[in-house]
Amino acid sequence: RAEEALVWFDRALQREPHNAFALRGKASALGQLWRYAEALPYWEDAIAVEPDSLFAILGRDQARRELALAQERAASGI
Repeated sequence: RAEEALVWFDRALQREPHNAFALRGKASALGQLWRYAEALPYWEDAIAVEPDSLFAILGRDQARRELALAQERAASGI
């Protein structure tokens, strides 16, 4: 379902690149696929459009945590 959602959100963002709902949706779908590095810029763009969006702020923070954990695992050889 996340892959299907990406197609929909991509279409929406082609029409409206600053649509906060579509930015959050794409970021969330990428996160569901564990693609946090790709999701992070969409979270940041969503926050730029709607700075008070708690959903986007929490999503961005989660993506950052997941990326940091992945870097720690890679550095320790896990």
